[in-house]
Amino acid sequence: FVLGRTTECAVLGCTTMKVLFLDVDGVITVADGTGRLCEDKLERLQRVVLQTQSTIVISSNWRLFPQLKTRLVMALHEHGGMRVVGCTPDHGERVHGDAVRPEEIVAWIKEWRGEPIEAWCAVDDRPLLTERGGAGLDGHFVEVDEMHGLTERAVERILAVLHTEPDDPEVMGATSTTVAAATPDGDRLSPDSVLSVQPLSSASKPLPPQRLGGKPLGVRASEQHLNLSAASPDGSEKVKASRECLGAKPSRSC
Repeated sequence: FVLGRTTECAVLGCTTMKVLFLDVDGVITVADGTGRLCEDKLERLQRVVLQTQSTIVISSNWRLFPQLKTRLVMALHEHGGMRVVGCTPDHGERVHGDAVRPEEIVAWIKEWRGEPIEAWCAVDDRPLLTERGGAGLDGHFVEVDEMHGLTERAVERILAVLHTEPDDPEVMGATSTTVAAATPDGDRLSPDSVLSVQPLSSASKPLPPQRLGGKPLGVRASEQHLNLSAASPDGSEKVKASRECLGAKPSRSC
């Protein structure tokens, strides 16, 4: 991984970076099924970025839809100038149905040719550690509950991951077996993280196909609105759906 170059940079004084891999639906959206962005959660995300001086890589399926991606980048910029440096590659999970988001995140890290990565964290409402390649996220993953999204507790946990030294054994190679019950606000951490707790089993938190009524993997509320737009014969649904999903201002009703 690129992380190995941080020791050399500490000696030479070169610039390093911290990266936050950001999911959108269930993390910074309103919990009402519309896919609208939530103002309070965006402000929490801004606080994480400011305190850690991190940059954002979009790992959400929003990166696959130009309208959604543009709306997201604009909203992040409007909230303290949060910087997006890229998107994870698409390994085709929407086509073949396999959950491979961890592989996409690890692939982006391996392919990055910019500043050495000092620390990184992925935040998602999917149980990424149970997906293909999930072991690569050990110690670098904070899972949130889709109904609560980015809570204050989740913010604390992300800060803990991003503030931990990259060669800290608690983050890079621990094998904690401590199991924690879900917190009142529903968020939880990956094993080997700085707080040494594990997420609930995959049986208690099904993957997107079961969670979304059998729709293809990864289809969320925001995408459903876009799909409705495309299917509308007279175009009237397009205006309504786009406004509801891509509204000019994030909602305070989160």
